[in-house]
Amino acid sequence: MGILLLIGRLLLNCMLRSITSARHVGIFRAACALYKKRLRDNNQLPRACVSKHQVPRSSVIYCRPCHNGRCMTHILESFHTHSASAILVSEEGSPPNWHEFHQESKAGFKESRASILRDEEAGVRPDFCLRLACVASKFRACKSVNPNATIPGWYDRCIELPSASVSGSPSSLFLQNS
Repeated sequence: MGILLLIGRLLLNCMLRSITSARHVGIFRAACALYKKRLRDNNQLPRACVSKHQVPRSSVIYCRPCHNGRCMTHILESFHTHSASAILVSEEGSPPNWHEFHQESKAGFKESRASILRDEEAGVRPDFCLRLACVASKFRACKSVNPNATIPGWYDRCIELPSASVSGSPSSLFLQNS
């Protein structure tokens, strides 16, 4: 039994290292960190983003050196950083790490955007963190399949409803044909 547990831990460590490698951002780890943050901040009052709107406390990353916090939408728009990267850097490091990261990411994105497009045209794998920021910036409309079960995300500016004509439920169609 002990050897199976040891093998399981080794496999888990290998998986975690691959998720956090240079080729991956660690979306799952970011989601886990956000979940923990939401549990921790559940009963606290909303926090104001630097642009003066109220958001849940778990949706804001505060920067002590800048003396303000930004929501995930404004982190994407201002610093060109995807929420997964922002959550991981702010959770893993000390506040100066987040400050340095968001300062450098704004300049880095402007320099790297052209290389992302070149890499895609050449069929070379682009930097995944920058690619996530590009995609999140580009696709801001939520195309919901089921609008009743959809909650807009941080980056959704609008919800596009599907245009489908429904003449009746499948069971009513079956009854009419028999």
